[in-house]
Amino acid sequence: MAFTLAEKWQEYSATKSITAITHHADALDLHSLLKANQLLSEELGLEPLLYKMMEVLLENAGAEKGAIILLDGGQMMVEIIGKFDHQTQHIDCQKFSQTLQDTCAGSTPVLPDALIHHIQETQETVILSCPADDPHFSYSLYFQQQQPKSVMSFPILSQGQLIAVIYLENNLMKGAFTLKHKETLKLLSAQLAISLINATLYDQMEMKVAQRTEELRQMSMKDGLTNIANRRAFDERLESEWRRSLRNGQSLSLLMIDIDFFKQYNDFYGHVEGDECIKVVAQALNQSAPRSTDFVARYGGEEFCILMSESDRLMSLEVATNCLNAIRDLRKHHEGSCVESYVTISIGLCTLLPAPNEEPCLLIAEADEALYRAKRKGRNCVVEYD
Repeated sequence: MAFTLAEKWQEYSATKSITAITHHADALDLHSLLKANQLLSEELGLEPLLYKMMEVLLENAGAEKGAIILLDGGQMMVEIIGKFDHQTQHIDCQKFSQTLQDTCAGSTPVLPDALIHHIQETQETVILSCPADDPHFSYSLYFQQQQPKSVMSFPILSQGQLIAVIYLENNLMKGAFTLKHKETLKLLSAQLAISLINATLYDQMEMKVAQRTEELRQMSMKDGLTNIANRRAFDERLESEWRRSLRNGQSLSLLMIDIDFFKQYNDFYGHVEGDECIKVVAQALNQSAPRSTDFVARYGGEEFCILMSESDRLMSLEVATNCLNAIRDLRKHHEGSCVESYVTISIGLCTLLPAPNEEPCLLIAEADEALYRAKRKGRNCVVEYD
């Protein structure tokens, strides 16, 4: 809808501009204005638009320095400052994204904040020659220090509401900004307003899409039953931790965990109680991993895993023992168990230092082998991979 509105505004603006330009044919350059309007209308994102706006403003006003200050949530935000380099004949732009107050704080302000606030309040264009001598702005620290010879500042309005303030200066000659420049920039301001509104809406839409995409990605990385990480999230985390271990030379540990005789539990108590058992075990395991970097996931079915970065054998063995005891302490009855009359788990543990010629699946294979050794040993225990 924003772009439809923009197109209507653009059509209206172009018609109005052409009428005004015809009236001032001796003063304004129709070709330059149409080219500038086209350049501004082509940009969608706010950041590239700001750079393009700075180029258009400096070129059409014959300015050496310029700034674009956006009104955002009631605050004046200095988004970008541009300067014309006479040696390279190019415009150098610097992105700020700071409040006007922060930009102008200290003993060497970057912009004349008094003038910009004046434009914000009056919404009128101001042209100054020798602003340091002007009775209204001579007190400005910026003007006293920089002594610009010519200054021009004007508002960008949309439906009578201020959306930005433009500041331009020239240090080569007095009276550099004339009524011709004022008329030219006045005609450009309609397109500037349209482009700023559309770019802001476009960025907001992009941000919402990115946020929603990330939300959906996070949802896809969680197990629906237990609300802990799922197999997909584990695989992704293992890849990143493996690469990090290769870089920092730290060992990596993996605990593969299985609920003992879970099929018998499901057959005896039913699927509803079976799901409840999985949820309770997942919660207990999640609480048994002490560090925020320890990654607990449901690997599949009644199987879980805990990935521990920068961990040695003793640290991972301690966590495995804590997990074993935490499930025992639940005292969740299991009439179908051949080990105890309550739910228990078996744990396979592997700690290794990744090597460049090895793959992450090696850690899974060795921890899984240790898990099956724990089952053959009688379950309800921890077995380390040798």
